[in-house]
Amino acid sequence: MAAKLSITIPGKQAAIVRKAVKNGTFATGSEMVSDALRVWEQQNKEVEYLRKAWKAGIKSGPSVLLDMSEIKAEARRRFEAAKRKRKAR
Repeated sequence: MAAKLSITIPGKQAAIVRKAVKNGTFATGSEMVSDALRVWEQQNKEVEYLRKAWKAGIKSGPSVLLDMSEIKAEARRRFEAAKRKRKAR
């Protein structure tokens, strides 16, 4: 549902909105503002995801250095376990 809202923006931003409408990028200024808000919401979701991941990483404790052979061995172990799980179905 649409809601009418009156806002004040700096002249430079108003010029950007007018230019986007004039060159056909957006049909109206409202359409441009709505699109900008959608982008802002998505970015906030991504930032929140990163914050949660960061906190989980900190909470998990210090990292452990592994050499490449250990990393590959773990990857092979996980791959084989997943393959066995698929076959069991």
